[in-house]
Amino acid sequence: MIPTGFVIVDELPLNAHGKVDRSRLPESPDDAGGMDFVAPRNDTEKAVCEEWAQVLATGLVGVTDDFFQLGGHSLLATALTARLRRRLGIRVPVRMLFDHPTAEAFAAAIDDLLDRR
Repeated sequence: MIPTGFVIVDELPLNAHGKVDRSRLPESPDDAGGMDFVAPRNDTEKAVCEEWAQVLATGLVGVTDDFFQLGGHSLLATALTARLRRRLGIRVPVRMLFDHPTAEAFAAAIDDLLDRR
């Protein structure tokens, strides 16, 4: 939960009510030059992205997003694999998330497990 970057401003832009006008804040470096959102392309990627969003308590998750860069850690990885076991009916080893930290790679590894059943 540590920000990856900071933007220094001389003063915060305020609206007519004296509150911070977020629409007038400068873009953070991550917003300006980060990867574009890539939507899930199949059912497994969709399931992974939806479950990541729930476990990480975040908004939209794309397939190029990295679980650990979004704030994930080993306890959340365990919770995620339990949720995926209930949703997909397959035991997903926690280690697989460490080996495949992007949603795209993780979903592909899950598809490989499903194909081997």
